[in-house]
Amino acid sequence: MPEAPRATASGGIAYITVTDAAGRVLFRRAATPNEVDDALRSADSAQTEGEAAMDRIAYERLLGEINSMTGVESIDAPILKGDTP
Repeated sequence: MPEAPRATASGGIAYITVTDAAGRVLFRRAATPNEVDDALRSADSAQTEGEAAMDRIAYERLLGEINSMTGVESIDAPILKGDTP
């Protein structure tokens, strides 16, 4: 997986910014290298988890579509007498 770039559009300095509900900046300061590293790790983790969730959703939808076409309610449903395996 590619790593996120360390520089920002503001000339390579990352900032910690606190805003109110209206988006007004209440506080802003330069982030420490550790804060930047933590933020990048969190972003990478969130991306990985988001991609895994989207993969699960796609699989479940595909399985649902296949089951609706074949009439199978569950992959674990027992085969009943007269059913074709």
